[in-house]
Amino acid sequence: MIESITFAATEPGPRFLVLGAVHGTEMCGPHAIRRVMDDLHAGRLMIAKGRVTFVPEANARAFAAGKRFIDRNLNRFLVPTPDPQLHEEKLGNILCPMLADCDYMLDIHSYTVGGPAFAIAGSLDAGELGLAASLGADATLIEMADAYERSEKSGKPVHPDESVGTTVYARRMGAKAVLLESGKNGDPATIDIAYRAILGALSHLGMTVANAASAQPQRLIRTHKVYFRTDDGVYTQEWKNFSPVTKGQHLATRANGEKLYADIDGVIVLPFFNVPLGGEWFYVGYDADVTNAG
Repeated sequence: MIESITFAATEPGPRFLVLGAVHGTEMCGPHAIRRVMDDLHAGRLMIAKGRVTFVPEANARAFAAGKRFIDRNLNRFLVPTPDPQLHEEKLGNILCPMLADCDYMLDIHSYTVGGPAFAIAGSLDAGELGLAASLGADATLIEMADAYERSEKSGKPVHPDESVGTTVYARRMGAKAVLLESGKNGDPATIDIAYRAILGALSHLGMTVANAASAQPQRLIRTHKVYFRTDDGVYTQEWKNFSPVTKGQHLATRANGEKLYADIDGVIVLPFFNVPLGGEWFYVGYDADVTNAG
């Protein structure tokens, strides 16, 4: 079961979907979403046009259990499944129609290593970059799904649906979709960051009467490659999000002795320290040319 709550105005406008707790250990989304809903119920906020649908806990069972997921990552292989067996496959069959029925989508997350909030958009698309800029994050990461096509997993090409999560599926259905990484898991500040992001997005889309805040210049990072954890390898240092790296720098060593080197000058993105075998270990990206973002 997935709980969703919709607030619709009498005036036509965008269809906006906001998701929380796609991963059950990331609590900022549910708290921020319910805070915005409290504002709407109390009359402190009003939807002037269009409709917004909130899903506070997309994976409510994992959220209640304090687990990232029950059977598998809900934000991978998120496509309709004809004969769903796993818990997240069943949830996917509920979420996919929701993602197909929106014009804009915001998926709220937090991450393990912490650091400043950042957004993830699909490409140099003005609509998505505008939505990302309205969230108040310091940077926007683009082309993450494309990085999977440039990467390998255990020496083989990555399955084309492995990169399909909420944003990728929504884009396939024609929506502008952005993911917000609000900061470190469990940090109370992430709730405020996510709350302000929802308000910023609603204002940007013209759905509330508040004036949209001017978007601040953002760092734009293009995702280059994803590295998977195929064994009990180790990092060469305790990487932070957006740690700079240089071409040829030793980044990590797999358990079989294979050394992983940066093949470009860039930055480490989302280094995970407790990822299950087969999961994404870390990404490498580089600064994009913002002059091409219009």
